[in-house]
Formats: sequence, C-alpha cells, structure tokens
Amino acid sequence: MTETVSDKPTRQSRAHTGHTGRSQRGTESGTREVCAIDGSSVPSSGGSPFPHPPSGPKGRGCAGGWDNGGTGRRRQENGSGGSAGWRVAPVLMLAAAAAAALGFLRVSALDVKTPEELFVENEMEARLPCTFSSSEVISSLASVSWSVQPEGATTPISFFYYSQGNAYLGKDTPFKNRISWTGDLNKKDASVSIANVQFQDNGTYFCDVKNPPDVVAKPGEIRLRVGQRVIVSAVDVKTPEELFVENGTEARLPCTFSSSEVISCATSVSWSVQPEGATTPISFFYYSQGNAYLRKDTPFKNRISWTGDLNKKDASVSIANVQFQDNGTYFCDVKNPPDIVFMPVEIRLRVVQRGTSPH
Repeated sequence: MTETVSDKPTRQSRAHTGHTGRSQRGTESGTREVCAIDGSSVPSSGGSPFPHPPSGPKGRGCAGGWDNGGTGRRRQENGSGGSAGWRVAPVLMLAAAAAAALGFLRVSALDVKTPEELFVENEMEARLPCTFSSSEVISSLASVSWSVQPEGATTPISFFYYSQGNAYLGKDTPFKNRISWTGDLNKKDASVSIANVQFQDNGTYFCDVKNPPDVVAKPGEIRLRVGQRVIVSAVDVKTPEELFVENGTEARLPCTFSSSEVISCATSVSWSVQPEGATTPISFFYYSQGNAYLRKDTPFKNRISWTGDLNKKDASVSIANVQFQDNGTYFCDVKNPPDIVFMPVEIRLRVVQRGTSPH
C-alpha cells in the first residue's frame, strides 16, 4: 500500500515503524514511496538490496518491487532514492541462478555413427559398423550395447553388451553362437559381426556407446537387409568360336579355363551338343575325379575321349572319325566349387569334305 506524507514531516512520521511492517519516510523536496511487506518489516536505513519474496494475502511488494495482487504493476511515487536497487534485484538473482546452473550442466560430446542401411547376402557374414567420437579419454567405464528391433516388432531387444574387455551375449536371442565383437574401443570402434545371416535377421539394429561422463543422446541405427545369395562366377572358360575339321579325321574340341579356387576333387567338366536343326542341347560327356562318363545313346559311341588335364586347366575332348552329322554347336561347362561358370561357352563344329578345309 502507498501513503502520502506532508512536506513538513514530523519526527514520528519520519522514523516510525509499526507492527504491521509499514514504513514512512519524508523528504525535504516531496514525497517518497512508502510500502508494506506483510508479515515482515523493512529497516528504515534502506535494508538489504535483495528484497524478500512477496507474501501475505495480497502479496504486496516493496519499493518498486512486485505487486502480486493481480495487477502486476509497480507502485512508486515521485522522488528518488534506494528503490532503484530494489527494482534490479530480481534480474540479478535470475542471472546468478543461471550462471550457477550452467556451471554444473554438462552437454554430451559423444557422437555415434553408423550407415543407414546394410545389404548382406544370406549365409554370409554381416559386419555391423559403428564408430564414435568422445571428448573424454576412453576408460574402463566405457561400454557398448547392441539391440535389434526385428521387422514387424514394436520394441527393440538387447542382445549384446561389451565392457572392460568382456562380451556378454543375450541367451534368448536368435544370434546364439553367431555374434562376435569386432570393434576396438581404443580406436573408437564399437562394431559387431553376425555370422551366417538369415532372412529372419532383417531389422533395425541400434548401437549405444557410453564413455562416462559422456553419454550418447541417441544410439546409431542400421537397417539390415538380408537378400538372396547370388554366386558370381569366378571361372572363365574359353573356346574358339568355330572349328573346321575334314570328315573322317579327328576333331579336338579345345576348352581351357581359369579359376580363383584351387583345383580339387570336386572339379568337373560337362560337354553337350546341339545338332544342326535341333532346338535343345544333349549332354554326352562328363568328367570328374579322374573318371570319364559317356552317354550311351549319343552318335559319338566309342569315338569320344578325354584329352584334357584339370591340373593344367584344360577341359578338352576329342571326337574320332568325325562325320557330317557331327556338325552342330558344342558346349563346354566347367565347375570348380565354389566357383562355377555362369554360362557354358560354345564351339561351332563344321565338318567339311576332305581337301576343302579353309585352315
């Protein structure tokens, strides 16, 4: 509340403080603000520069402070004096509180990175890459957690935890005996690998790294997509496009190959022919583990022989006493597991009258 006193204050009005906490003070040139703080008193000498918070049923403030009675207005009479210091007090208090809070507030400096998607063929190994950066030195408190949310699921399942050099695997996960730690915390690598991935391993994987006092606000995410395995041939087979041979002579059908795999007992060679005018080829020769197998119902009965050497990567065969009916397209197919040839190569055999061969 505010009261007005005369220009000629009395001794009582200049220094009287009642039990209600009301203070009146006069001036020589006019009037000054008079305020009341319910339940407390303000020293007549000016008091503390930080006022007590408003209290009481009307919540009245003091000396240009707050009026919480609903108006939110500051009440001040004309004049000057110490009330200015009271008005800036709330601002100073808020600034001090903010500074104190900032002194104890720590913002994470840990950043986790993963690719958005990873495509892997089924039955292959899937390495889930996860790297991170941290402002703190890597310590024994650093840890890595991996979880997965399978396709169609609504919540992730934790399946791997790494800390202090030890890996802990979830027992009730589909990755039993297939998960391995392939990261290195000293290199800020938190990667793991899944062996023999299956189609049911499709889902979203989360990498969460903690390096106290740094923690990651949001784990890295990878969407794993397992697709059908496609075998790309590493066997390269070569034959000539055409071979001219005089009738009644021997025709050697040359076929050589290269492979990234060592020649083994599983290596095999197949020969087939599509006679002129026919629409499909007929298999007539098979070679495997040092044995040659001839088809009995072919026109080459007792005329086909193996003339190749797999150790020299030669898969050739020979036809003795070639006839005009032997004209056609011949196919050489080599398999050296896991390498196979995607499409057999072909030779067009042209049997000509003796003395008329162009070669």
